[in-house]
Amino acid sequence: MFFVQVSNNVKFSACNDLPVLDSSIHWNYHYASNSIDVAFKKNNANPNAWIAWAINPTSTGMVGSQAFVAFRKSDGAITAYTSPVNSYGTRLEEGKLSFQVDAVSASFQKDAIILFATFRLAENSSRVNHVWQEGSVSDNVPLIHALSASNVKSFGQLDFISGKVSDDPHSHNSRILIGRVHGILNGIGWGILMPIGVMLARYLKAFNNVSPMWFHLHRALQILAYFIGTAAQNLPCCILRPNKDHKNRIFWNIFHYIVGYGIMYYRDARSCYLGLVCKRKMKNMEVEDSEKCSVKSEEHKMRRFLRYEISSSV
Repeated sequence: MFFVQVSNNVKFSACNDLPVLDSSIHWNYHYASNSIDVAFKKNNANPNAWIAWAINPTSTGMVGSQAFVAFRKSDGAITAYTSPVNSYGTRLEEGKLSFQVDAVSASFQKDAIILFATFRLAENSSRVNHVWQEGSVSDNVPLIHALSASNVKSFGQLDFISGKVSDDPHSHNSRILIGRVHGILNGIGWGILMPIGVMLARYLKAFNNVSPMWFHLHRALQILAYFIGTAAQNLPCCILRPNKDHKNRIFWNIFHYIVGYGIMYYRDARSCYLGLVCKRKMKNMEVEDSEKCSVKSEEHKMRRFLRYEISSSV
């Protein structure tokens, strides 16, 4: 349960962090009247910026959304109002929404601005498309928001009953596709190409007439399997990596650095170890070759001596 201190204490029974713009949404859903109390919180808010949270009854984007807007005016007063968004060039002019609004207000608390609203939706419409946004203010007029990655990803779906907050459904579908591609590439790389390469090395090298073709096929399949499998392992990063302004991005960065540098140091240590092993084996081979050459030289001298003795006796 989330607690917000305002003029009178308000408790919200459900809350969820939003994936971008360092924001969160908190609400109470009243079944009997189908009314909803919402608190949209923007952390690390710019005092000279506007914030907005909206419901889009007809689409998943910005145009057509029914917005609640708040910002601090030049005289220091906080204004909060409703604004229907009919185009991308909107200045968030005040106007009535397509559904009943009972109250709207806003307040600053430390470094956050919180937008409060109470409204009523049609029956059986607890699941909505919602949009949230922030931008700068000039002469008490909201300006167009930035077009950075976070600002163009600030929309999704919200279910007031189940409490589920999800990203854009198209993004969800793309994640499903990435998961399937991940599985297919893993199957091809590690499950098909790698075993075939092993079997080629195991069985074909026994036939002298295919040598050294077996080795080239084995090497090509192993390399191809490695790169396909590695690509498959990197695909989940596209799903798991939080956005740059997400509060959990710092943990992702730490994990990324540890794994990345760990692999690099392991590679260098392994290369040094293999280099030392190879150098030691080469020295042993040189000693063995020298000993073999010495033995062969002695054998050659012995044969010449025997031939001389035989020829002398004859």
